[in-house]
Amino acid sequence: MRSLTQADRIALRDPVLASRYRRARSYRERMDGYFVLAGDMSENFCRPGCSIRLPRPSRIRFFATAAAAHAAGLTPCPRCLPDLDCQPPGLARGDTPGLRAMRLIQDGEVDRTGIDGLAGLLGLTPRQVLRAVESVAGCGPLKVARAARAHLARLLLKETAVPMAQVARATGCTSVRQFNTTIRRFYGTTPSVLRFGARRPAASATSTGPDLVFWCALPHRRPFDADAFFTSPVTPVIPDLAA
Repeated sequence: MRSLTQADRIALRDPVLASRYRRARSYRERMDGYFVLAGDMSENFCRPGCSIRLPRPSRIRFFATAAAAHAAGLTPCPRCLPDLDCQPPGLARGDTPGLRAMRLIQDGEVDRTGIDGLAGLLGLTPRQVLRAVESVAGCGPLKVARAARAHLARLLLKETAVPMAQVARATGCTSVRQFNTTIRRFYGTTPSVLRFGARRPAASATSTGPDLVFWCALPHRRPFDADAFFTSPVTPVIPDLAA
């Protein structure tokens, strides 16, 4: 372990930073989804389990979500892809106003009805929605919605063969030029590189005789025993109709 400098000791006086730094150093892969991190001079943000060297406490920044890191002008690390599944803990089943607002934003409510419509569904004022989302995501609902649209664009580019113009319309961009600008701002590259830069298409179907083989990319969180998952027999669950 590197020795701490005076600046490191001063930074660790912040209890939130000290707690996150301790978790990032000791339980890195298990902390995926709780926060993302970046060095103070870095242009990328990473998962806690990324293979990069953990920055010093005085030179590290933590963000609650990938949307907050995007809002700070950072792009996701191409190694660990921290924007794929890093969501606030409890997002799927939490019942706080902030988590409910986050679910509605990811469903496109802000794109359809704006902040006022989101506030009306939650029974809150727009200012209350702003505070609730900031407490969970580390940034406002509009920035969360922009990050969600950029994430959708990335998935459509990498996982499908949908034409660029249709992807642009599906993600709320009024023109291909605006779409190119958005992708460059969020990911530091062009839509063409995102689509064709992969070594193999993320999803494809090939026929080998009587069998159909389907190749797809499955995001996962470590630790993950892939061998046991794919080799263990699957027992179908048949309901007892007589019960």
